[in-house]
Amino acid sequence: STDGGTSFVNRDTANGLGDRFVESVYAVGSTVYAATSGGLSISTDGGTSFTNRTTLDGLGGNSVHGVYVDGSTIYAATEGGLSISTDGGANFTNKTIADGLGDNLVLRVYADGSTVYAATQGGLSISADCDSSSPPSTEGGAPAEVKPPTLAETGPDLSLVLVGSGVSAVLLFVGAAATLASRRKLASN
Repeated sequence: STDGGTSFVNRDTANGLGDRFVESVYAVGSTVYAATSGGLSISTDGGTSFTNRTTLDGLGGNSVHGVYVDGSTIYAATEGGLSISTDGGANFTNKTIADGLGDNLVLRVYADGSTVYAATQGGLSISADCDSSSPPSTEGGAPAEVKPPTLAETGPDLSLVLVGSGVSAVLLFVGAAATLASRRKLASN
């Protein structure tokens, strides 16, 4: 919708989407990324047409559950790992359990600076370059301001909320149980 949700135009495989089943979408300006059951579909014209990326382009799996973009880096949560592109989606490298992921089935992904969070079937995986020895950012000696959630994604068995810029807390719901812990504590486990 370009009118605040009053009306919609539907896009599907005829427009280049990898599949009609779209699990997640991310947009920056006129670039739209659609996570589909048939690959990661990328549009540079506001969603009028798409180019589809698949395992032939390095994705870990063709079923893409989530997508996040941070600057020029694209993160795709796939059935076969976390796929990362630094060239606009032309090529991907794939991270798996061999790289420390909790499971190869990645449901959602979020990045904050150099820290990458992957919601997997085997738990929350946080990139190794997350500095667990440094405290959350502070300003004038006071704790960092906690801003409204910047991401709220839901999967069939998992809800994940990452809060604020320079994330100082992660709230992870699994079923009815909830755990709130600092990023440092999560990263050290």
